Amino acid sequence: MPQPQTQQQLIYRLLPELLNLGDAVDMQGTLAINQLTKGPMDIDLPNGVTYRISLSNTGDGILLDGSVSAEAITTCTRCLDETTLSLEGEVQAYYILEEQAEDRQVEDDSVVLVGRDSKVDLAEPILAGLFCEIPFTVLCKPDCAGLCPGCGENLNHSQCTCVQQDDPDHPFAALRNLVFESEDDSEPSHSDADGS
Repeated sequence: MPQPQTQQQLIYRLLPELLNLGDAVDMQGTLAINQLTKGPMDIDLPNGVTYRISLSNTGDGILLDGSVSAEAITTCTRCLDETTLSLEGEVQAYYILEEQAEDRQVEDDSVVLVGRDSKVDLAEPILAGLFCEIPFTVLCKPDCAGLCPGCGENLNHSQCTCVQQDDPDHPFAALRNLVFESEDDSEPSHSDADGS
């Protein structure tokens, strides 16, 4: 589940407006959430989270369906430059009143049991829909060159001028030598080229 830095709830009472089969309600608006965290990333949401959802009584419960979108600002995983993402996702949930659930077993994780007051927090599925659209790796552009491991220069903005010297104590130094030796072995010798 997303971890909003500013807690914003959207409490809605399902009954009596959605009491009968076929009853439906459309809703749209913006949640004033200014930041989410996913793993090591902090994602700023300067314009909040926009949603368009519908709630409808299906006879067995209340179906929530809709969409969510937001402009997100975070840092590029490779070069650490500020990066803007346009996020769009789907919102889905299914609500069953506790008295309706007494007659059957509810084992589906997507089904939410609702108390006798029929109140639900619609912000939870809305933010969950957005959260699923945030990639684990964010790049400012597909061919981001990242930072120089030697001097830290952003290789997207300028060419690195530092001279990287081989470190014999580096854990992969032995592998580098194997690669170079392998390339040397693959070159034909003069005697092979002459056919002798």
